[in-house]
Amino acid sequence: MLPGVAVTADKVADAAARRPRDRLHVAWVAVQRGEIAAYGYVEEPNVAAVPGRIRVRVLVAPAHRGHGIGGALYESLFARALAAGATELVTEAAGDDARAGRFLARRGFAEYHRRIESRLALADVDPTRIARGIEALTDAFFPSGVRIATYRQMLLAAPMPHAGCTSWMRCCGPTCPSA
Repeated sequence: MLPGVAVTADKVADAAARRPRDRLHVAWVAVQRGEIAAYGYVEEPNVAAVPGRIRVRVLVAPAHRGHGIGGALYESLFARALAAGATELVTEAAGDDARAGRFLARRGFAEYHRRIESRLALADVDPTRIARGIEALTDAFFPSGVRIATYRQMLLAAPMPHAGCTSWMRCCGPTCPSA
């Protein structure tokens, strides 16, 4: 559970339902006084999957940290991972969460790499402004005029070819005889 994000039974069930059916994924929760105090899972990762590699994840609500709930949940998940044939465990923690780093270090985990997570609120994006920036960079880096774009980008950047033309590549524009 991330700070400010309430985890409910419905959210846990939704997350489990999105997991691939052909891979191990077992989710557990720790409930205290009727609320989910911690959530954890073991799973075969989709990315960087190798035989025996199991991801284990323990998330403890901030109000419940430091009371042994995460450790108890981890021990249950660790046993489940071993029963599934784990030869290597992987996990992750937020880089600024020193407490989680210590929790993992006590269990033998060592930092492998750091990841930067970026987020973009799409409702706040002005696609025209971004497109102009992309065009300017494309012109600077690809003076030959060759560009690679998605079909949607192409539709936004150029009108459809004339009815008699089969593609933008073969369309001669306003002088096209089929126009």
